[in-house]
Amino acid sequence: MGKYILDSMGSPLAAMSPISSYGPFITGLIATQLAALSLSDNPWGLFIQMIPYNLYGVFAMIGVLFVINLNLDIGPMYQAEKKAITAGKLYGDQDKLMMDEDDETEKGNKRTDADIFSFLIPMILLLGTIFSVIFWTGNIGENGFRGAFLNADIVLGIISGFICGSAGGIIYARLRYGKSLVNLFEDFTNGLLKLMIVTLILIMAWSIGSIATTMGLGEYIAHITGSYLPSFIVPAIIFLVGAFIAFSTGSSWGVFSIMMPIALPMAAAIDISLPIAIGAVISGGLFGDHCSPISDTTIMASTGAAADHIEHVKTQLPYAIIIGISAATGFLSAGLTQNAIVSMVITAAVLLSILYFLNRKAKKENLKVFLEKTS
Repeated sequence: MGKYILDSMGSPLAAMSPISSYGPFITGLIATQLAALSLSDNPWGLFIQMIPYNLYGVFAMIGVLFVINLNLDIGPMYQAEKKAITAGKLYGDQDKLMMDEDDETEKGNKRTDADIFSFLIPMILLLGTIFSVIFWTGNIGENGFRGAFLNADIVLGIISGFICGSAGGIIYARLRYGKSLVNLFEDFTNGLLKLMIVTLILIMAWSIGSIATTMGLGEYIAHITGSYLPSFIVPAIIFLVGAFIAFSTGSSWGVFSIMMPIALPMAAAIDISLPIAIGAVISGGLFGDHCSPISDTTIMASTGAAADHIEHVKTQLPYAIIIGISAATGFLSAGLTQNAIVSMVITAAVLLSILYFLNRKAKKENLKVFLEKTS
């Protein structure tokens, strides 16, 4: 189950965090569409309102807790867990591990052990600066806690937080470990270079969004779907189309860039809540990304767990599909009721029901095999 946790807890949590790279990226896409549609909504406000409608993201995390605490392993993961418990084998004899654990152990013995302050000092400075800037620019005294987030310059807060956190980490590493400032700044700039892809993707996403808006793609699709489909089914369709694109391309960010300029004009045209449409786009991207064997998050998860990549995909796929089916049901109810609580309750009920049924079936089949071998 650990291999799936790496994947299922990572990107969904990041997609709902305003202080991750996902937050500014998604709100940038939202802001572009709001301007094109001449809407005055706050993009960060819509981002926060979207979170309970990010049904796949929320239940990818909750589903892991269900499986662990209720012992609801299914499919290949059930067999892998059983093998680990009974035989002590963490991977199969034919598995091709993404990393050599022996080499990693040797490398690990040569590392300098970092103390807890190497983590705490940059993290405290990061979060402290972000929230200080948010409360200052959002005027928490007049607007209150929630109003401060809706009115704050969150991008400025994130930039300031990253600068202060990085500076704190550099200073502490210099004083504690005696590392040269030249090496420390090289590591810092290398990290910045790795994040440049975010800026490039965002620029290309704005270009796609501008072209789609000029062509009236969202309004055209809304007109077509409005003629043949009831409006309540649109969030589920957005979710499934986004999942298909993400699975094919291995990119959730690509889905956000492609679907946001389509989904938001559709939602505005057929009177669907914008947070529901945004949640469907984000959920679809995450769902397809989790299922895709060419996704970077899937590859990083199997690499981090030193697991066979294809085995990782096989063991996580049943869980992802079940959560995806549950989320699609939740989006149908969201389209009908426009209520986050109802859609989350229905998603949870469907997810638990499927997991419980398949877990019982797996245990019965396992018992049957055991009795046949002993008879």
